[in-house]
Amino acid sequence: MLCTLLLTTLVLARSFQVGVTLADVLGVTQKAFAKSVDRMQGGLTAAFSKMTVVRNELVERLWQVEKKLQVTNRELKTKIEGAVGDARNSVDEVGQQIESLQESLRGMENQFGSIDNSMQFAVRGVHMLCSYVAEIGNLSTLAKSELTQFLGAVEATGDLPKLEAVSMGAVQLSSDEAAK
Repeated sequence: MLCTLLLTTLVLARSFQVGVTLADVLGVTQKAFAKSVDRMQGGLTAAFSKMTVVRNELVERLWQVEKKLQVTNRELKTKIEGAVGDARNSVDEVGQQIESLQESLRGMENQFGSIDNSMQFAVRGVHMLCSYVAEIGNLSTLAKSELTQFLGAVEATGDLPKLEAVSMGAVQLSSDEAAK
């Protein structure tokens, strides 16, 4: 290290003898410093431009992701609305089927009621005929009058009279039929 110092001193002394001034030596140093600063500024400018490019790419990618999310959100919303609509239609259809079944049941109840009335009418008629046939030998007019009254009620109303009770050979008309 001592050698380097001695050598530098000798070179500087010889330079001053030849006419090189301290300003000349500092000028070289200023030029080198200016070049270094320029290189650093160029490096910083390049780094800033690369950072700007990266930032722009990130912004673009984020925008694309956001756009994709919006499209996916719309698609999901459409699918959900469709599924809800299908479910609503299915529920409405089930409700209509239930109403149809209830209407069918009411119709069956009415038919069963009509069949019941017809059966009661047939049972009553058979009972009266049997009573009349059984009384033919006794010449009883009670069975004949019941049969005549029954036939008169059928002809007058055009409907089957309802049977309130059948008891041990006697047929009783309902109160509204008895009034006729």
